[in-house]
Amino acid sequence: MKKAELGPYAPQAYNEKQIYEKAKAEKEVTIYSYSSRVHQFGKTFEQQFPGIKVKGFDLDSTEIVTKILAEQKAGNYVADVIFLKDPSTVHHELLEKDISSPMFLLI
Repeated sequence: MKKAELGPYAPQAYNEKQIYEKAKAEKEVTIYSYSSRVHQFGKTFEQQFPGIKVKGFDLDSTEIVTKILAEQKAGNYVADVIFLKDPSTVHHELLEKDISSPMFLLI
């Protein structure tokens, strides 16, 4: 979290240009989504933010949580964004167990 400047280490001011530059340096954002629209969104995102490729995965919510837990246990932090329709699952299965992905987007 400290290296990624998230949570208690997040800067006080939001700097979109700085975030974009950091993302371009990584060249890719990985999204686990319960919606197949992740692929359509990815194309739009890539057009609006040149230099960043979207690697989208269309999975159901249970698969996403299982995948995140396995990756965290292995020390393999893949997902940058997870998009689930059940925030309580994220809270109970990930946040309460102190499992965190760099970013969570919940609906």
